[in-house]
Amino acid sequence: MTVTPLRYVCTVNDETLPASTDSNYEFTYCDVTSVQTGHVKIPETTTTFSQAPSRARRIARPGDVVYATIRPNLKATALVPQVETPLIVSTAFAVLRPKEGLLPKYLAYAVQDGTFEQQLSRSAVGVSYPAIDEQTVKAARIPVPDMESQRRIVEFLDAELEQIDALTAEQERLVSLLIERRAAVAEELVSRADSKEVRNRGIFRHVDRKSKTGEEELLSVSHITGVTPRSEKNVTMFEAESKIGYNLVEPGELVINTMWAWMGALGVSDFEGIVSPSYDIFEFIDRGESCPEYFDMLYRTDRYIGLMKAHSRGIWESRLRLYPDVFLSLTSPVPSLKAQQQIAHEYRVKCAETDELLLKVQSLTSLLEERKQALITAAVTGELEV
Repeated sequence: MTVTPLRYVCTVNDETLPASTDSNYEFTYCDVTSVQTGHVKIPETTTTFSQAPSRARRIARPGDVVYATIRPNLKATALVPQVETPLIVSTAFAVLRPKEGLLPKYLAYAVQDGTFEQQLSRSAVGVSYPAIDEQTVKAARIPVPDMESQRRIVEFLDAELEQIDALTAEQERLVSLLIERRAAVAEELVSRADSKEVRNRGIFRHVDRKSKTGEEELLSVSHITGVTPRSEKNVTMFEAESKIGYNLVEPGELVINTMWAWMGALGVSDFEGIVSPSYDIFEFIDRGESCPEYFDMLYRTDRYIGLMKAHSRGIWESRLRLYPDVFLSLTSPVPSLKAQQQIAHEYRVKCAETDELLLKVQSLTSLLEERKQALITAAVTGELEV
């Protein structure tokens, strides 16, 4: 099997919208958050050239493959499907257009192979947002078998991954149901309490402490599990080489992922450690009069997540941010300390089974993703004869 640089089997970034494009030109725009490994989520709404971000420039046609050049280790890549309106993607993507002798679907699988990603990651430049340039993409090599072999590989992977994707979708639906169940319990407990509305700045103060060594425990923040040590999770997000300047977290402090607060990505930490500088940390002004578990639960209710989303700033939903001053301007229902503790206890008891099941589902989802990637690599590299 021939291993060939991409420049010989596909073109890269053939078409770009010029600055002179008509301001009323209408298209569908995809940024990097719209693409995951093997899948692209096409927005339901369109935009115009004058309304779109300045990075909305790359023209992507059906049969092209888009590959994110920022944080290549995430393998944000997908085959462009048939679309009704022109599709424009961010300049953070490389648009790969297969030449004769290369099947688009095979190319899409080949660039999902872990060895391809490793080639790009080795050449990435930058710490927080490592990126690769167009020449690096063109020089990256993929196995290119004959057309008949490409067809067999595509047919095999289509069939195998369809089953895995179906199982993954089932797990994702179950996660959504479990989160809804947990949120409903929290909503019911909060609604029946005798509370008064208190401005958050009367409960919390924003703290800004930076790590001087970057050697503390790295913490992860999720809408499912709250704040947990990253070492305990199967996380594929990029991890910076140096964590000097990361935000320090103390046990009992509220951590909010500024970019994903509208999804409920926050929690009160049980751990000492560090989080990304893009997260915000809040400490209780009066720890003796506050039950951290109550507030951890409160901010996961649908009502409060909706409140945070409504007050987040940004044009695109995927780019909404909840800034510290805005969070502190919101109000929270605050019952007596005794009531907070009772509510937290009831919530913990009622949701124990749900939380345990969530962890199991997450573990299975990770295993399915690992199986999927292993099959792609084995089929594309010829380790698995199909």
